[in-house]
Amino acid sequence: MGLFDHCLSKLESLASSSLAKHVKKLTFYCDLLPGYRRREWERAVDARFGHLYHYKHDVDEEWQAYEDLVKEQQNWHHSRQGQRFQDCLLNLRNLVEVSAIRTTAGDVNANRRPIWRRLTERCIVGPDQWKTRIFESQHGFIDLVGDEIDARAALALLEAMGERVSRGQRPITKLQLQLVCQNFYFMRPLGHDGWAQPVPLCYSNTVKPKMRMAFANLTELDLYLETIFDWEHFGGILADFSEFLFGAKQLRSLRFWFEYDEDFSGDWPEGNRLYTDQIGFFSLDTAVWPKIEHLALKVNIPSQKLLPFLKRHATTLRSLELRHMLVQDVPTLLQGIPEALKLDHVYIQGLWHNGPGLPHGDLDGTWMKKYLLRQASRMPDLRDDPLVRIKTGHGMNLLEYEPIFEDRSVNVDYSSVAGEEG
Repeated sequence: MGLFDHCLSKLESLASSSLAKHVKKLTFYCDLLPGYRRREWERAVDARFGHLYHYKHDVDEEWQAYEDLVKEQQNWHHSRQGQRFQDCLLNLRNLVEVSAIRTTAGDVNANRRPIWRRLTERCIVGPDQWKTRIFESQHGFIDLVGDEIDARAALALLEAMGERVSRGQRPITKLQLQLVCQNFYFMRPLGHDGWAQPVPLCYSNTVKPKMRMAFANLTELDLYLETIFDWEHFGGILADFSEFLFGAKQLRSLRFWFEYDEDFSGDWPEGNRLYTDQIGFFSLDTAVWPKIEHLALKVNIPSQKLLPFLKRHATTLRSLELRHMLVQDVPTLLQGIPEALKLDHVYIQGLWHNGPGLPHGDLDGTWMKKYLLRQASRMPDLRDDPLVRIKTGHGMNLLEYEPIFEDRSVNVDYSSVAGEEG
């Protein structure tokens, strides 16, 4: 379903029917329709079908359909539609897996997917056109006012998950969450001055405890967060979700990706360096997730914090993925992984090195991946190993190579031969 009244009505019909017992998985699209003006919408239609479309179809009716759908989403309120959605989930008693995702996060031919296929028939412009507009806005071509993807779908979903637990129903054990927003308004709303405000009491006392219960029963979690690079805002986002992650003691699989506008200047506010102060569990002396088997991270953590954290989970952790992370000292991290862990699967792409020069010794003929999996006793040379190729300058062919890390201190590109993630 999506953030539309007609989707909610269909879900209510399903939840009250005999089919409700068969539902085991629910996908909630949290995309918001862009706030097109009429001229912008027509340009998107032209880009899809050409100018002659306007001579053969009733574009006034189609534009009105688009405006009506925008209003449906703008009028979605937690105390009304959110409560109706929660009631539906209470009737789907065998539900075990839920997702709150964005179609525009990378789907191909999204206009043909469920929900959007029927929606696009009504208003012509769908997610395939929105993605182009969002991309243009991120590169300064157009203004994207009032159409940020927010967290209303996530709020309704997480509170409903917690309510199921509080009523003794079967808990949701698998969650996929993709959020793009400046702040989670239900936890840290922005004031008129643009600064994060205190969490409202109604959410602190009622909503957040339910969400904590929702996370406490998860065994699999895919968490994708995207926000602007703004110290006044994203620190609070990390702090809030760290609270939920800390309580997810049943987790066996976690993918935690945090996307933001990169800032490698090192000019960070005091106490926020690499923003790990907002993710306190990386500094704890005990295991955070005592049952964790698979961990995939895309979040900046210095090696001196990450390695001890991994070691504390060595008893259960068998699969590790690290992607596009600023870890400061890459050699120390790579050397320490097989010393701390016994892994069956490892995948590393895009680690950023910001420290002393890299070691350079004799080529021993082994591959880095074999070393990380304890299949080789010695860490290979980072400059000469067959898996770690150096290409100075620019023009690297990304179809042939994937970056394993880049050393900003010496301005050299490091690439690894692309391999399977198995």
